[in-house]
Amino acid sequence: MTRIEALKNQNCQDVWPKLYYYIAKELLETNGLNGEKALRSGIRKYGEHRGSTLRKEHIQNGYPINMYSLFMAYDLPDDPRFRRRSIKLTKNERLSETLVCPIADLWITYGAKDLGRIYCEEYHHAMFSAYAPGSQTNLGQTLTQDGDNHCLFSVYYRQANGGNLYGDEEADFKEFQEMPYREGIEMIVVRLLNNLYLGMRDELNVEKASNIIHNSLEQLALDTAQQYLAFAESIDEKVTSQWLASEFPLQLDKDAPYGYWLEFEDQTPWNLFKSVFEPSFKNCIYKTTK
Repeated sequence: MTRIEALKNQNCQDVWPKLYYYIAKELLETNGLNGEKALRSGIRKYGEHRGSTLRKEHIQNGYPINMYSLFMAYDLPDDPRFRRRSIKLTKNERLSETLVCPIADLWITYGAKDLGRIYCEEYHHAMFSAYAPGSQTNLGQTLTQDGDNHCLFSVYYRQANGGNLYGDEEADFKEFQEMPYREGIEMIVVRLLNNLYLGMRDELNVEKASNIIHNSLEQLALDTAQQYLAFAESIDEKVTSQWLASEFPLQLDKDAPYGYWLEFEDQTPWNLFKSVFEPSFKNCIYKTTK
């Protein structure tokens, strides 16, 4: 991977933790403990969504359902900024340390380590359990916890819980192809946005959930527009609609929900994306480039 390719991936990756930050911050500031309850619910819905979807894809592809399959054929390409140490990966166990996490780094830069801790407490348990029901996740240390200098993952899945889908032998993933990076981040952003909305809608109400998404998307639009303007300038690239279509993780100028948006019946997040995020983002981008 070239330096420019790595920078493109990093810029793409940074969009989703910013989305989470703006929603979580607004939610807790306006709703206190009830807001935190809604946030945790939305994160779990998101983790369950990704885990159950990946499980279905692996079954369709003939992969056994176990820890080796989960982490050898994950649903997202890696970010080159991560630094991990794999201790053990078998069908039964995944033991590892994350020494550098760009997601945690971003939240810490934004003064939101506490919000990151909430995400870490809820997401991994929900995702791994939905992929492999009966698995056990122990996240003993995290970079979003004061005093911890790494993340320590211990994930266990026993054959007795896996049943017929567990697999007698470890699968061969030589033919496995990672999802294209931009598409992978689009998947994360769309699923995260929609599931956080559903958590708020179910725990609070539609009006509060819609207002928080509205305000958060407005802030995200300005932040990511400035981010991509700075990135384009750093690589001597002119910002055009064609360039954004290839680099930005969300497709603009779509008339109706498409792709991952179609996984959700409630179109409130889509409508707010079109009416709030897209015009705010474009206004900032093209006003600056004129």
